[in-house]
Amino acid sequence: MFFGNSSKEENAKVEFVSLKVYGDSEWFNNEKKYRKVFDRSETTYISCEVGLLNKFYNEKDQKIKLRYRCLFKTNTKDDKELCNFEEEYTITKEEHIAYIREGWGSKEQGKYWTLGNYYWEVYLNNNKLGTCDFYVEDVGKVTATENPFFEITDVKLFNEGNTVPDIEKIKQIKVFNKDNIRYIYADVIIKNKSKTPYYAEVVFRFLDINGYTKGEASIIDFVNVDVGQKFHFYTGWGKNEPNNSFPQALYFVDILFMGQIIARAQIDISNYEEEGNAPFWIGNPFLNPNTANIENSNANNSDQSSKSVEEIIAELNSLIGLNEIQAQIQEHILYIKYIKLRKEKGFN
Repeated sequence: MFFGNSSKEENAKVEFVSLKVYGDSEWFNNEKKYRKVFDRSETTYISCEVGLLNKFYNEKDQKIKLRYRCLFKTNTKDDKELCNFEEEYTITKEEHIAYIREGWGSKEQGKYWTLGNYYWEVYLNNNKLGTCDFYVEDVGKVTATENPFFEITDVKLFNEGNTVPDIEKIKQIKVFNKDNIRYIYADVIIKNKSKTPYYAEVVFRFLDINGYTKGEASIIDFVNVDVGQKFHFYTGWGKNEPNNSFPQALYFVDILFMGQIIARAQIDISNYEEEGNAPFWIGNPFLNPNTANIENSNANNSDQSSKSVEEIIAELNSLIGLNEIQAQIQEHILYIKYIKLRKEKGFN
């Protein structure tokens, strides 16, 4: 995101905070599903959200006018303007940060937006507050079961600083030593399925065992490789120096693409480090609770005569077929594993 000059007038009423883009009108804890990459087939209205710091907070209400422009990048001197309109708003004295939203498009899915690169601009008193790019692709809609862009071949976890020297030479970690953690990285390796290049936005959401978000990071990359070729998406969460930033025994990282969970990896924390493959799921773990690499992790348990938890879950899935019940069973099993891990690793 590029930030322009906010108004510096002596009697400035607001200060620019943020500009975000989203395409889903549904509310989630007073927020939207913010994204910068969409597929044409899923689009209706693509909106922007402006965050403004209210300098009259707890003093008085105020009125402001904002101007919005949405443009299509033409790779020439003059980009194509899709809309240019002004709206007036009342910011009440109770709003410390005011969030104002406007959109453009059509209620008919897939009818207005076409393949290309776009951006929103927002102005106050003829001063540009900010610009936010977004991208529309035309590969196909991503669902919980279908992804026409790529398929996941592997998910790896590793410990590194705020830069990664060489992604091909990382040391995979199965169990992290809590005293040595800097950034916990997730590396998602994909095999391209699209014949045409595309922008991909991949979100990494780090969660504790109870589903609280510890941190979230996203990356946007341009995938321009042949069909069948591999590509890496990776990022991490933490700090550049070890500081016990992951004090619990168990975490997860959910990987999202086009608003869908496409993978989840399990992050085990202890007082020692163990190299190896961390357990991970391909797809939404609440719909398919079998880890994709569970065969490898169970390969050395040849003397195990009873069925594994994963096998039992698979049988339950075939009998029940109800997503809500499957999710509840999975949550209970994860919690039992969590308690067991804490006891084994000496956590109170």
